Amino acid sequence: MKRGYALLMMSVCAVFTASVASAQDKPHCGLVMGFPATFAIRWHASDKVAIQPEVQVTRVSGSFASGATSSSNTGLLTTVGASAMFYGAAKDNVRIYFSPRVVYTHTSSTAKSTSALGTVVTSTSTGDGYGWSGSAGAEYSLSRRFAAYAELGFGHNHTSGGGSKSDQFGIRSAVGGILYF
Repeated sequence: MKRGYALLMMSVCAVFTASVASAQDKPHCGLVMGFPATFAIRWHASDKVAIQPEVQVTRVSGSFASGATSSSNTGLLTTVGASAMFYGAAKDNVRIYFSPRVVYTHTSSTAKSTSALGTVVTSTSTGDGYGWSGSAGAEYSLSRRFAAYAELGFGHNHTSGGGSKSDQFGIRSAVGGILYF
C-alpha cells in the first residue's frame, strides 16, 4: 500500500515540476476571434499556408407599433466559409499574407403583423447566397501563443430569395486576435 502511494506521489510531483522544452515548434492551430464577429479555427498546414474554416450566426429581431397596428420581424443569418492564407517572409514577428475567401449564407425570417381588428398575418421567407473575397493582411506575433491580425480587401456577395436577387461589390476588412494552442 505504501509503495503504491509513493509511486502516485512521485508521478504527481513529476507532472507539476516538469519544465517546458525550449526547442518546441510554433503551434499549428489557433482560435480566431475577430471583427466583424467571427469564430474560426486557423490551422497552419505549413510555414507558408494556413486554412481557416469559419462559422457565423446572427439573430436579428425588431418590432414596430403605430396606433393600433403592430409588427415584428425575427431572422437568422448563418454564414459558413473558408479562407486560405498564403504567407510571405516573416520580419520582426510580422508576417504578410494574401487570403482568398469563399462563403455560403442562408437566411430565414418570420414577419408577423397585427391589425387594429386583431387580424394576425404571418409570413416567412428564406434566402441563400454565396460570396468571395481577396484580402491582403498582416499578422503580428505578440508571443508564441497570441497574434493580432488586420486585413483589407475586395469582395462580391450574391443573394437570392423571396423573389429577389442582389449582387454587392465592396471593400472587406477584418481585425482580431488568434489564440494558438
